Amino acid sequence: MSRECCPNSALEHCSTWLTNFDGSPFGRPVFICRVIRVYLTYLDESGTPGDRTTRFFVLGGVMVFERQTHWLELELDAIADRYQPQAGGRYLELHAAPMRNRKEGWEGISATDRVQATADVLRLLKASRARPVIFAAVIEKGQMLRAADILPYCYEVVAAKVDLFLARKYRQRKEAARGILVLDRNRDEEANMQALHRTFKNIGHTNGKLRNFAEVPLFVDSKATLTRTLSLPHSLRGPPPLILRGVSHRCCIHLSRESQKTRL
Repeated sequence: MSRECCPNSALEHCSTWLTNFDGSPFGRPVFICRVIRVYLTYLDESGTPGDRTTRFFVLGGVMVFERQTHWLELELDAIADRYQPQAGGRYLELHAAPMRNRKEGWEGISATDRVQATADVLRLLKASRARPVIFAAVIEKGQMLRAADILPYCYEVVAAKVDLFLARKYRQRKEAARGILVLDRNRDEEANMQALHRTFKNIGHTNGKLRNFAEVPLFVDSKATLTRTLSLPHSLRGPPPLILRGVSHRCCIHLSRESQKTRL
């Protein structure tokens, strides 16, 4: 089998191989290697759709190339390890809400240290070697007729924008890319979100169909897997103006009664 069309250095970077044994003009089989890059988008929500005491609901996402998740995890671990001795042996997750409210191991850590840890996590969204891409759907809950429609609507918007982002990679750079959405396990939402994703893929959503995902959303238990990468979307919590300032260098969707803004 000839591999002249795909040198060894390229084979080492293949996420998926497609092999074709059609005969070449010289009577030898041809080996065709097509690189398909996979991007993981970690999603998390801020707020409760039915909570009338809060004005906004946020669904945030952080996209990372599959081979960069290891390096991002190391950077997150380095932040948490500075405060781990003060946690009394508990595994510290870098979630914004527990860090702010002194819960889940952050009880004995000073306010100054908690603010510093939060700031360090936010800096990774801009300065990490993994070069994460940010997606966020922010909706003013009062504009929705039913609270039950808020999460599905935000999911539709974010999933469609992730799909569009991956499609543009091929149109502009000829980079074949597929995505997988990763969420923290929630048994009440898991079946509904996966069914919703299949509907958007097979039947369609408001602006078309999802065409660039490798699988339905993946739900994992962040505590069981001991991965801090799932904590990154938690950093997108806060008032919409703060979110927009923090991620303006990446991709952001802001939905409200007054305006609708899309940046890619």
